[in-house]
Amino acid sequence: MKFTNFLEKFLDNAGYDKLFLTAVPGLCAIVFANSVFTFNFSLGIIILFSVILIQLAVKIFDDYMDWILGNPQKRLQYEQTGMRGRFDKCKYYLNEEQNPRIYFYIALFLTLISLIIFISVSVIRQNILLILPLILLFVAGYINYSPKGKKILSKTGSEVLLAFICGPLNMLTIYYASTKCITLEIIALSVIFFFFILNICFIGSILNLKSDIMTEKVTFQIILNNSNYVIYFTVFFNIFPYILTYFSIYYKFLTVYSYISFILLPLSLWLIYLIILYIKEPQKNIKWHFLMGADKYATQNEQNNLSWYSVRYNFARNIFVMYSIIIIFCKLL
Repeated sequence: MKFTNFLEKFLDNAGYDKLFLTAVPGLCAIVFANSVFTFNFSLGIIILFSVILIQLAVKIFDDYMDWILGNPQKRLQYEQTGMRGRFDKCKYYLNEEQNPRIYFYIALFLTLISLIIFISVSVIRQNILLILPLILLFVAGYINYSPKGKKILSKTGSEVLLAFICGPLNMLTIYYASTKCITLEIIALSVIFFFFILNICFIGSILNLKSDIMTEKVTFQIILNNSNYVIYFTVFFNIFPYILTYFSIYYKFLTVYSYISFILLPLSLWLIYLIILYIKEPQKNIKWHFLMGADKYATQNEQNNLSWYSVRYNFARNIFVMYSIIIIFCKLL
């Protein structure tokens, strides 16, 4: 029973609810790879599982480094002053019965499993290049969480790196591991997914601006440091994926049925309005609407005065998930 409770706490702290950023693009890559005659379903699923383990390991390691730097205490102090932001990150360390170092060892263990899987698949495929994505993930993790790496991110923001890892790097790795080839189709789709994920991360940084500044996090929003520029990029990140979809269909990288995804464009325009509203009136709460998709905690977040954050972030997430479902459906037609 004690282990079950620990496992439940561990999964909750590890942010398993946000694994959709890796799982959804990975599943799309597997569906698209299915049309290639060299496709191996088992290898695709195994690599997807390995990439998810890496994401968990990186998240846990990130929280562990925050604990080393004392950020949970800092976030708690900011929260007590009334500052609005996402302060739950890593705060569980403050009341954790287990030694926080156990999470560090778990991160190492998950990384080791991923390494074994990547090496095994590269041996099966007889292609050492499959180790390259794993090396890139380690380099990306170092850049994202080291002091020297933050100087690199000061030019682009952490959102760009995360979107690259969860989108193109994730999808191309799974596609290549399961088919032994890369096609223009999956390249085009991975670029579209990159901008969808980048938009989700960017919206999160807009809503978390003050807390990110206090904890010295480097985000694209902080780099811009201008509300007008933030609005321009909000419009761009929400609209550009549909422009890319149009050209992908035009050049026959995606099936013509993919035009169905444009039914989501009004929702993206609605999201743009909500972000602009937040920039103009940050204290105004908004209610969840059924057209935004599913959010089982919508009522709870509204009662806890968190809807200003949860509605916008979860709306962006749901648009991305709905787009992915539509694209998968169109591919299977």
